[in-house]
Amino acid sequence: MSRQVTVNVNSPVGPGVSQQPDLWPSSEGNTQQLCWLTERFWWPAVINGAPVLSIQELYDPDTGQFSSSGENTLTRQRSGHTATLLRDGRVLIAGGSNLSTVLSSLEAYDPNSGYFTVVATMIEGRLGHTATLLQDGKVLITGGRGDSIMNSLASAEIFNPHTSTSTPTDSMATARQNHAATLLPNGQVLITGGESGTDGPSPRSCMIR
Repeated sequence: MSRQVTVNVNSPVGPGVSQQPDLWPSSEGNTQQLCWLTERFWWPAVINGAPVLSIQELYDPDTGQFSSSGENTLTRQRSGHTATLLRDGRVLIAGGSNLSTVLSSLEAYDPNSGYFTVVATMIEGRLGHTATLLQDGKVLITGGRGDSIMNSLASAEIFNPHTSTSTPTDSMATARQNHAATLLPNGQVLITGGESGTDGPSPRSCMIR
């Protein structure tokens, strides 16, 4: 049985939590994100201080050992990105930052080949966003921030893995970054909390898409 689990610990860049009804619990922050691929964890490299990394490792729970994929690295160094397990077994890597710019690229890890490939470009670069797998297999990407920490985004887009395209959808009522997005049993997505990116109060509102 395939499961996704997001584990986030003590990150300065905030979450990017992608949740579904049958997921293991996740904590807040964004130091590590793991996805369950058949019987192995996939561990994308993220910021833990500096520098930003592009390497990834596989963890085998049967042996309790990590193994390096050698040259099979992310196509871009990035931190603060999201990792979402797709229905076809690939892992979608969205956005993040390479410390010089906020990235708009989307790449996918194929566990069969062990390689990452660029699959699409988001409408805009995002960091501290969420990427939630929907019931139809598409991925809802919401909020985050642009090149400035004060620039929280209200925009949202949907990535279609069948066409490898990302298209805009309705914007959130409140711009927010470092928020949470939870897929509800009825297929709607609950957006909660986060930061406004301004000197004003953090959003206390919840919204359902």
